[in-house]
Amino acid sequence: MIRTIIIFIIITMFVISCQKQESKEFVGKQDNKTSEERINLFKDAAIMINGIPYYKEDILNFVYFNFPETSDMDLSNDNLTSLYLDEFINFKVLLEEAVKNNIKIDDVRFEEIVKNIKNLSDESYVISLPISFEKYKKLFKENLIVKEWVNRLIEKNIVVTEDEVKSKYNEFITRYKSSVRYHVLHIVTLNYKDAKKARLELLRGKKFSEVAKKYSVGPEKDDGGDLGNIVLDDMPKVFQFIKKLKVNRISPIYKSDYGYHIFKVVGKVRKENKSYDVLKPRIYQELFTSKVDKFLNNHLKELRKNADIKIYDFNLNITNSDNSSENN
Repeated sequence: MIRTIIIFIIITMFVISCQKQESKEFVGKQDNKTSEERINLFKDAAIMINGIPYYKEDILNFVYFNFPETSDMDLSNDNLTSLYLDEFINFKVLLEEAVKNNIKIDDVRFEEIVKNIKNLSDESYVISLPISFEKYKKLFKENLIVKEWVNRLIEKNIVVTEDEVKSKYNEFITRYKSSVRYHVLHIVTLNYKDAKKARLELLRGKKFSEVAKKYSVGPEKDDGGDLGNIVLDDMPKVFQFIKKLKVNRISPIYKSDYGYHIFKVVGKVRKENKSYDVLKPRIYQELFTSKVDKFLNNHLKELRKNADIKIYDFNLNITNSDNSSENN
C-alpha cells in the first residue's frame, strides 16, 4: 500500500543532536529456523552479505527511499539497477561496520522526529513512496546511523593543512596570471579595397556598428562588430596588435590569413587574481571534498574486499558487481 512519506531535510542536524544510548542492530539476523527452512530462505535471497540474506523487497525499499524519483522503467535499465545494487552493498557494509563500532541513535528523540514527520503530511516536500511507514522508519534510522559513522570517519581521517591550501593557491595564481581584458570592436574584410573603404568611413565619423554591418564578414558583424571583453592571449596572432592601440582610436589595417582587420579599443579592464584570504575558504572546501571522496572510495573498496558478497538471480535486472562476482 502506498503511504504518504516525508523526506526529512534536516537529517544532519538531528544526527548531531542525538545522545548516546543502547542501539538496536539493523543488520538482518536469522531467527531460529530448521536447516531446511534456512536453506530455502537463502535460496529466495537476492543477495547475501557476510552470511545475511537480503531480498528483492529490501533492495527495492532501499532504492525507493534513497532514489524517490525512480520509475518502473528505471528498474528495467541495467545500468541504473547495477548502480542501485552497488549503492545497496556500500550502504550495508557501512551499516555493519557502524553497528560493530557501537554507533547509537537516541530512540526517544528519533520517535519524536518521526512523529513530527508524520504530522507534516500537507507540506510541499511530501511525496508518495511504495513503502510502508514502518519500513521507512527503519531505513531512516539506518541512514542516520551510517551518516553518523561516516561523519566520524571523516573527522578522524581527513585533515587539510594550511600549507596544502597555500600550495594550491600558488598553483592557481601561477596558472591564471593577472590579465587585461580589452573591449574590442572589429571589422574583417576579404579584400584590402573594402577594408580601406571601411576605415575611411570610420575616420570620417561614421558609427562603427554601421560600417561593420556594411563591410565586415566576421560573425560579430550583426552585433556591430562588438567582440565584447576579450583576453588577447586566447585570440589569433593578428589580435596582438590591439595591445599597442590607444582607447577610442581607429587602428591601421592589419592583414592575416583570415583577411584584413580593423580594430577599435573602447575600454580596458585589468583582472587581478583574488587574494589568498578571499580564495582560502573555496580552496579549503575543494581540497576537503577531494580528500573525502578519495578516502571513502578507498574505505569502501577495503570493506567490500573483506566482505563475503554473493548475488543471486532475482528478476530486477541488477547485474553482479565486480566485488560480488569475485566472491561467488
